[in-house]
Amino acid sequence: MWCTRSRRTWYTSLMDSSRALLLLAVVSLTPTHMPAQSVSEKDGSIFFADASGRVTQLTTSGLDFAPSLSPDGKLVVFVRHTPGQTVTVGWGETEARELWVIGVDAMNARLLARGAKKVPWTDTLAQLDRPQFLSDSRRVVFGSALAVVHGTVNLVDIDTGQIRRIGGGNFSEVVREGRYRDNLIVIQHRYFLQGGSYDWYWVVDLDGKEVGPIGPDEKQVEWFKQVHRSDSQEPTDPRGHASRTP
Repeated sequence: MWCTRSRRTWYTSLMDSSRALLLLAVVSLTPTHMPAQSVSEKDGSIFFADASGRVTQLTTSGLDFAPSLSPDGKLVVFVRHTPGQTVTVGWGETEARELWVIGVDAMNARLLARGAKKVPWTDTLAQLDRPQFLSDSRRVVFGSALAVVHGTVNLVDIDTGQIRRIGGGNFSEVVREGRYRDNLIVIQHRYFLQGGSYDWYWVVDLDGKEVGPIGPDEKQVEWFKQVHRSDSQEPTDPRGHASRTP
């Protein structure tokens, strides 16, 4: 027969095992994450989905596209087509377009920028595209058409409405995390000394100053983001070696 001490030890172990199984069951039934907020476009209207999956229609113009959600989840920026309104750029006439911001509650829609010819010519805005918030949720970077081989990258402050040109190039995206957070990935058309040209992805800061090259294609962009993601694993170079400027 067991002694009293043995029975007590067996009972304690059994209770500990039961608690562990109960805890495991609770953890397994608890969602590991909630669905993220998101924005989308359908038939020229912008929609916002909150973390519970509830969808709110934000616009009804039938002209809107390219929505982007602010990091704080409170605002959405988007582009609106402008039928019949054009601007002259390096290759001819192109659509002007407008940049708008609106709350996720479908309130307080405001015009941020409108395509128009400006002086100097390099400040001209046209064919506005790819708006994205910076991490402060108060400034928006967007692209604009300009010359035959490249456009411009621009920034607008949603509080003041002030717009400034960052530099030349075709805007791709804002770097979201890591050491280059809030720098910009742009495509720039450049020329070899011996003749000919190439288009590469580059990182520039908010003053348009070159930070460094990424590479010639989107695989290199994805590798760059993986390398500089704060919680990244050991990256695998898709070309088998480090990127180098041609």
